[in-house]
Amino acid sequence: MRQLATWAEALDSYERRLEELEKWVAEGGRRPEVLPLPSSLGPLPAELEARAAELLRRGRGLEDRLGALREEQGMLMMGRISRGRTAPCYLDRSA
Repeated sequence: MRQLATWAEALDSYERRLEELEKWVAEGGRRPEVLPLPSSLGPLPAELEARAAELLRRGRGLEDRLGALREEQGMLMMGRISRGRTAPCYLDRSA
């Protein structure tokens, strides 16, 4: 039974970190510390597979959002896109 509790505690910790990172992506501020799951837990108990799969899905979704934000930031830095108001642009139709 201790193995189940250990895995449950690890998944609880991972979920709290996911929530902190999701909040950081949505609101900004200081990036929370990211810690890896312990590697000495042994096999995942079958009772926790569904929860672990859901947390993995959320983590991958967060990775996708971070990748999109990184790409957007790169495009902003290179001047390929802009945010907010842009300077007016006039076309000379007589030319």
